[in-house]
Amino acid sequence: PQTRAAAESELDVLRRATAPRHRLALRFERPLDPRWRAHDPLRLTRDPTRDALRLQTAIDPTVASLPLRHAGGTIVVAYDLEAELAEWGTQIGLRLVDGDAVLVGTTVGGMGSTDAPNFSIDISANIQMMRPRPPPGPIRVRHEIYPELGLETVEYQLPGEAPIRQTRPFDKRLPRRPVLRLHATSQLPFFFARAFIRSIELEGLEIDDNLGPDPDQPLAR
Repeated sequence: PQTRAAAESELDVLRRATAPRHRLALRFERPLDPRWRAHDPLRLTRDPTRDALRLQTAIDPTVASLPLRHAGGTIVVAYDLEAELAEWGTQIGLRLVDGDAVLVGTTVGGMGSTDAPNFSIDISANIQMMRPRPPPGPIRVRHEIYPELGLETVEYQLPGEAPIRQTRPFDKRLPRRPVLRLHATSQLPFFFARAFIRSIELEGLEIDDNLGPDPDQPLAR
């Protein structure tokens, strides 16, 4: 009986972890949802030819943020990020954060020689790659976190390459109010990077309506 009860308990945990969750698709063919906070609207524009958001670098890292709410359980963050240009000393990308702690995200940028920088790719602070130049198309990432199972999976695909999937332990606490943050920064003002975010899909997360729009922060149009 004890063995059966333990097996049923484990099965119940698995069912909860894999149950359907609230889904939220963020698309950028229209003006942004007013709940986005545009910290620097001059660096955040929509590109109608790509149906994407375009991010540009400056010294201050945060470009825009979206407050979210997590009611518990599994979360999924999937997105397409395409870098058009990444000069030396630049970083650009998106993150799901809890304060200063990064839970999910990808950062790309230029590093190495200032004359011929390499293109770096950092996915969720655990997967690092170097390329001689930005890939010709979007980097696709899907990050799933199963706190009840103590696991997370990251699947990523670079243009022209096969997808790669990694599973690893997860022992952090998922916050009730994480923030989705778009960031783009440069160590020096005359080095520049530009990237496009085509789509962001969230599961197990909702926009936090309690905060409301910020009238002092205009949106990308």
